[in-house]
Amino acid sequence: ENFDLIYSVLSQVNEVETDVKEEVWTLLVKAVSQHASQLPPLLDTADFDCSTRLQHLNTLKMTTYLLTQFMETFEAEDTKPTTVTVTKGRKTKKKTTKGDWDWEGERLRAVQSLSQVVELEIGRLWEPPVVEEEFVNMIANSCYKLLENPSTCKEKASKDAVFHLLGTLVRRYNHSLGASLKIIQLLQHFEHLASPLAQLVELFALQFGNKSVISDITREIGRMDPSKLVRDNSGTRSYAAFMVELAARVPALMLPNISVLLCHLDGESYTMRNGVLGVMSEIVIKELSKGDLDSKGKCARDQFLDCLEEHIHDVHAFVRSKVLTLWLNICNEKAIPLGRWHQLLCLVVGRLQDKSSLVRKVAIQLLTTFLTSNPFGAKLPLDVLKAELEKESAKLQEIMPEQPQDQPQDGLAAGEE
Repeated sequence: ENFDLIYSVLSQVNEVETDVKEEVWTLLVKAVSQHASQLPPLLDTADFDCSTRLQHLNTLKMTTYLLTQFMETFEAEDTKPTTVTVTKGRKTKKKTTKGDWDWEGERLRAVQSLSQVVELEIGRLWEPPVVEEEFVNMIANSCYKLLENPSTCKEKASKDAVFHLLGTLVRRYNHSLGASLKIIQLLQHFEHLASPLAQLVELFALQFGNKSVISDITREIGRMDPSKLVRDNSGTRSYAAFMVELAARVPALMLPNISVLLCHLDGESYTMRNGVLGVMSEIVIKELSKGDLDSKGKCARDQFLDCLEEHIHDVHAFVRSKVLTLWLNICNEKAIPLGRWHQLLCLVVGRLQDKSSLVRKVAIQLLTTFLTSNPFGAKLPLDVLKAELEKESAKLQEIMPEQPQDQPQDGLAAGEE
């Protein structure tokens, strides 16, 4: 009944007073929550008439649309750059007070109300009983809009609520592919989302049972044009950080999908090479360093380590230093097979002559770690080594055949004859 009135406030939101907008917002959140509490008895009914279904469906669409639009509007206002005034060489930010209005708390209430709605069997309101993709995307896009604000990711309650809402959309409303594509877009434009989105994908895979998101995302990253990755260094850094973080969180799920990323090892972007090599390092440490590896696991581990060894001589200094840092992490985790120590040590010693000071510095750190983590003897006290040398020398003398003390010389023996 009041849709037109509230929509007029939304359309003229910049001219409407703040108190009016806040009052409308409070009514909307309350309306969505109350409607969500009224729906379960109706949805549990075996059969309900068409007019009732359409009435509740229209109410659901209208209230959800208004709530998401107002939420995006308030979020945009909250993320506006703060006015800065310069006084005597110092910058001071103007503080704006909104009375008792707490947007962080209101944002959390709105997301929880939407979660309350999507956890119901609302598909029965549609005919056929499948929720429209536009309705799902409307809710999902408002969630992604919230994640664009760094403060949302820093506040645990709001971040967890948004993640739970998106996870429900993925599990119950077939939003898997849409989420994968949106995550790629967010990574390209918002570098601060690399770690939160890795956490979100982990949640999709483990808690909401949708592991295909990982395959979809890695496949899309693998298809990216290497020349574009070179030009968009910010987005490439975000992709690389996201992949490494995801490999650290779910290495077992990243292992089957890493093959689609290997093409970037030959690409022009050194940032993406570092990312793929970082994924290999995390998988080796977290998944392929166990003592009960089968032959397939050992083969994969050796292939990853061979690749890490090859890039010690990468053409780019940043990649060489990064690879040595990765080897340093692997060494600290005691994940280097014993048969590879000598070969790797020779390669690292060669990097002491590298033309880059950064590479030489990391090489020295790695050699130091090699000495302190030596699996053949972590401690080398001199007195103990001397005692062992004398002991082994005595054993050697015992097993040596005795030499005759007086051996006649050939010339002397012939003369005597």
